[in-house]
Amino acid sequence: MSKILVTGATGNIGSQTTKLLLERGASVRVGVRSPERAQWARDKGAEVVRLDLDDQASVRAALDGVQRALLVAPFVEGFDASVKMHIALAKEAGLEHVARISAFGANADAELNASRWHGASDKALAESGLAYTIVQPTFFMDNLINFSGETIRSQGALYGASAGKPVSYISSADIAAVAAKVLEQPSQYNEKTLALTGGEAITDEKIAALVSEATGKTVKYVEISSEQQAESLAAAGLPPWMVTALVGLERVKAQGWGAGVEPTVKQVLGRDPERYADFIARKVDALR
Repeated sequence: MSKILVTGATGNIGSQTTKLLLERGASVRVGVRSPERAQWARDKGAEVVRLDLDDQASVRAALDGVQRALLVAPFVEGFDASVKMHIALAKEAGLEHVARISAFGANADAELNASRWHGASDKALAESGLAYTIVQPTFFMDNLINFSGETIRSQGALYGASAGKPVSYISSADIAAVAAKVLEQPSQYNEKTLALTGGEAITDEKIAALVSEATGKTVKYVEISSEQQAESLAAAGLPPWMVTALVGLERVKAQGWGAGVEPTVKQVLGRDPERYADFIARKVDALR
């Protein structure tokens, strides 16, 4: 049985991918910066090891004896350098397949910093000589909670700068399900880039209405400018590079570039992507 290394297993995608693989009987090694935070994975049968993408020795040790890997890069400034190092060590270790979580619209020449780092990472993997799959999801439904949960709960407000444009949001659960399928059947997805979206494009105003319906309290969408968004993020203590990234992503929405709907989730999983209304119903306690 092939052993699979999952990095970033304390995050949404990595943790859900790990759980799916373990439920299906896969042999899984979890590589995390702080192993004590992954006791849940050990309890479910995974091997847990320390893996710090800034430490070559820990990466090399985590790769030893595995045949497949899922690379989930941390959202840090210039993460492509660490990803490139991990790819080089994966090739050195002779892995049979590497899957990577990238981002929709990734391009090594992109103006947006996060898209450029993802694009450079994808290019390095595609040119590495390894068998690979690149998974490129669009905007996450989960960020409704991660970035807007507090204002929804305390103010009944969802703030954004999307200019009323629809976006085909996707849930991390669907991303994880696709990643698990790729790792289980890598030959079917070799040298493929899988663009993942939800099954519908909806506006942030509609999302606010769905939250209102699910929680039983009025939640309004409040449109702000890019400048206001940047000021708010900076006031919250986010570093300048992250402010630039998040403001840039909101501008992508405002330009209408997030509205496309791809059939990939259904093609891979044999079912439709999760609807935003169903995601909100599943996560409603975090929004009340």
